[in-house]
Amino acid sequence: MTHYLASGDDLPKGIVGLVIFAIWIISAIAGGIKKRNQAQPMGSRPPGIRPPNALEAFQRQVADRLQEVQRTMQTPVPPFPPAGGAPVSNRQRVEAQQKRAANVREAKRVKQNQQQQQRKRKSAPPPIPQRQQAQPVAVEETPPIEAIKPPSARPQAPSVNADVIAKWMTPATLRQQFIITEIFQPPLSMRE
Repeated sequence: MTHYLASGDDLPKGIVGLVIFAIWIISAIAGGIKKRNQAQPMGSRPPGIRPPNALEAFQRQVADRLQEVQRTMQTPVPPFPPAGGAPVSNRQRVEAQQKRAANVREAKRVKQNQQQQQRKRKSAPPPIPQRQQAQPVAVEETPPIEAIKPPSARPQAPSVNADVIAKWMTPATLRQQFIITEIFQPPLSMRE
């Protein structure tokens, strides 16, 4: 198939180009249809098409809404009563404002103190637990220096004879030892 594109003939190239162009056009049309369907809510009709009694339904809705508005406008709105029940003088109003301001300042101060205490608790390291004092250990009397046996310069190695060597020189034992030595070396491909 690819040799058609490499050949000097223009007919296969034109056919491939037309196929790609047709696929592009079809995908553009499908995308447009998809966008239009997403823009319309489900169950709605395309613009310009109304059910036969849509105009009557719309007129009924408008009339109902108009009647509701007229009813609300006809009912009188009662005047708002004063907040305290009795008229308040300017002096009483200023005193009330000062009390509210003092309460707000006090609340801010309390909140700031609480935040500072929380910061102190968070920043302070946890207390170090108290150690129990160690009981003095009873020291045993050491024997006199003459009674201590001096260690030998070299510990004695176990004697090796031919039977022990023959036991360890079996092919299975040697194979296991070789595998163990290979485990601790890098792989052959990484060795120098």
